[in-house]
Amino acid sequence: MAITKLYDKRVEDILDSIYYDVQNPASYGGVKKLAKEASIPVKVAEKWLMKQNTYTLHKPLRFKFQRRKTLSYGIGDLIQSDLVDMSKFSRQNKGIKFLLTSIDVFSKKAYVQALKNKSANAVLEAFKKLLKQIGPIKHLQTDQGREFYNKKLQKLFTKNKINHYSSHSEYKASVVERFNRTLKNKLFRIFTHRGSYKYIDILTKV
Repeated sequence: MAITKLYDKRVEDILDSIYYDVQNPASYGGVKKLAKEASIPVKVAEKWLMKQNTYTLHKPLRFKFQRRKTLSYGIGDLIQSDLVDMSKFSRQNKGIKFLLTSIDVFSKKAYVQALKNKSANAVLEAFKKLLKQIGPIKHLQTDQGREFYNKKLQKLFTKNKINHYSSHSEYKASVVERFNRTLKNKLFRIFTHRGSYKYIDILTKV
C-alpha cells in the first residue's frame, strides 16, 4: 500500500509539473497529449485531470462531423489566418484587443500576433511580421472580414505574389478555426489557474 501511494504521488508530481508548465507543449491540454508527454496510460492521465478545475471547467464538448480535407503541398503553400477578439480582456493585457492567428496547413505550425485594434495599419504590420517569420507564402485563406481586404494589405499581398482568397462554403478556414478553439481553451484554463485574465506575458510560450 505504501509503495502504491508513493507511486501515485510521484505520478501526480510529474503530471503537475507538465500540465502547469506553460512552456510545455502538453500544458493545459487534453488527456492524450498529457499521457504521451508523461509516458503513462491514458486512463491515469484522465483520472488526474478530472481532479483539476482548470480542466473540468473548460472541457470542450466534442461532436464528430464529416469534413472535407484541406489540402496543402508543402510549407508556405497554404496559410490560414483569422482574428480572435480578446477585447474584453484588454485592460489586463496592455490594451491588446485582437490576436491575429495564422497556421501553416502543411506543417501545422501556428503564429500569433497581438494587436491593439484591427485598423488597416495594425493588420498590415502584423502581416509584415508574419511574412518575416514564415517566409514566402503561395496561398492565404481568410474570412471575408474588411480588415483582410483593405487596400494597404492587398498591396502587400500583390507585392509578395500571395494568392489571397476567402471560402464561401461552410468549411471556411477550418484549420485555423480549430487552432483558435485550442488556443482559447488553453488560455481560459490558464485564467482559471492564475485567477487572472492576464495572458500577454505568456502568449509566446503557449
